[in-house]
Amino acid sequence: MDKDIHIIGAGISGLGSAHFLKKSGFSSTVYESEGQPGGRAGYEKLEDGYFETGGKNFAESWTHFFEIANDLKMNELDKQHHAFNIIMNGELKTFRKTMGFAEVVTMMKDIGITGSLQFKRMINYKLKHKHQLNFDEGKLLEVEKEYDHAPITEHFHEKLCKGPLRMFSIIMGGAEPEETYYSNLLHIMPFGVGSLRTFSNTIGEFFETLASNHDVQLNTRVNKVLIEDNKIAGLMVENQDGEQRVDASKVLVTLPLHLLPNVIDLPEHVKEAIKLVRYFPVALINAEYESDIFTEDCQSIMFDDSFHIGHCSANRSYKLNSVRFTIAGKKGREALKLSDEELVKLAESEFSSILPIKSPRVRYHVKRHMGGLCAYGANHSQAKKIICDYVKSIEGLEIAGDYLEGHNMGSCLSAAKKAVNNFTQA
Repeated sequence: MDKDIHIIGAGISGLGSAHFLKKSGFSSTVYESEGQPGGRAGYEKLEDGYFETGGKNFAESWTHFFEIANDLKMNELDKQHHAFNIIMNGELKTFRKTMGFAEVVTMMKDIGITGSLQFKRMINYKLKHKHQLNFDEGKLLEVEKEYDHAPITEHFHEKLCKGPLRMFSIIMGGAEPEETYYSNLLHIMPFGVGSLRTFSNTIGEFFETLASNHDVQLNTRVNKVLIEDNKIAGLMVENQDGEQRVDASKVLVTLPLHLLPNVIDLPEHVKEAIKLVRYFPVALINAEYESDIFTEDCQSIMFDDSFHIGHCSANRSYKLNSVRFTIAGKKGREALKLSDEELVKLAESEFSSILPIKSPRVRYHVKRHMGGLCAYGANHSQAKKIICDYVKSIEGLEIAGDYLEGHNMGSCLSAAKKAVNNFTQA
């Protein structure tokens, strides 16, 4: 058995796959076009630390993530902020993550009795079926058949969609409620997953430590996966020395789905299925100020669709002077054409209309994820099946990523684990 696996992409799916392969006695080579690992959960090195430029939080229930963290002996974790704040009806509303009677009453006033009952039923359904709301158990397929003929704005009260539901659709997929389907929403809602955590230092340290344990070739782009007679035959790889062919019989592609046609010559029906899986662009701004911007009671804000900012939060609960602004949603996408400085000033201006910034800015960094966040689509399981059926038809090819088992890093690792199992059990 060939135990050498070639992995395209050094994000969480790629490096997680390399980790699982090594534990199973397989070797791997990871190709990454950028100069550092991490992908869309990446980071920017500073002289005295890091800016985290993408996903950084993980849930207590992500067993694969904690397996890797424990293997790396990275166990110093911080809890995330204890409440969320949403702009509803033009006012900032605060809700604890474990809502008491006062918060429930406040939410009922803002989204109405109908919206409140719909929200309660949705949460109860998620909690009841949290272990079956995946693409293996069939429960998501039931939801798709019943609801995915129209987005959530056609099924739920307008105030509910513009408030709590938009919080989930924007944060997880950069999508507006009218771009989100109920199956997507149930899949991404973080109820029943346990408390959110983040590394005390930075997720950048996690990725660097993980990458150091494997053969990761940075600044190396895979231009083409070579397929002959429905079998993997090799790769066309380009680095500073030019392009060369690398012989390979087993390849794992962990790129975002919309990049898959760039490296594999796909049949037209597979290309059409890929187009059904949406990726919405976002920009993430890290900014530090001389003194605190957030307060102990307000460490995150979810904006409504009248703002270019989708949401923002303190980078850590003990670093209230360090702010992460996310430009997302329909209006946010319009602002991505601005320069970095213009984008920062726009974010600060909108933020200050809710919580005034009274301290000078020290430094900032803008990261534009133009490929964006995966927001799935209507009847996603049908598109997924077409894509996966093609992959199964090619001997030695596997895929992993945010479009298979879920949007978050934990789900990316679930997809990685499945791909690794297919290799190791072949």
